[in-house]
Amino acid sequence: MNVQPLISEWAIEPGGWLTTGWNFGASTDSPVHTSSARALNGNDSANRVADVSFSSGSILWEPGQVLWIRFRELNDSGNDHGLAIDNFRLLAIPEPTVVTFGLLVLGGLKFWRKRK
Repeated sequence: MNVQPLISEWAIEPGGWLTTGWNFGASTDSPVHTSSARALNGNDSANRVADVSFSSGSILWEPGQVLWIRFRELNDSGNDHGLAIDNFRLLAIPEPTVVTFGLLVLGGLKFWRKRK
């Protein structure tokens, strides 16, 4: 039985699951790859892969646009693994100029209030 990868990809407004233009995120291999067809307990640590993460760097994600994230497993005929996603987390950090501007506004409001 072959090891099978689970691949994550992302795109901004891709137009569909099957279109091109997806960006690679991360890949992890199936933790169990035997020839016996049986259900596995996903809570058992032997059946899990922990801390799979990726950083995409800079994404130009404008207000009103939709970010799509997909997970795909290649179709090995007669040899599919029942892979699943659990404890998914997305962390979006705003660009520094937005944060800096917000801090300046808050500082200005505090100063203005103290003057009153």
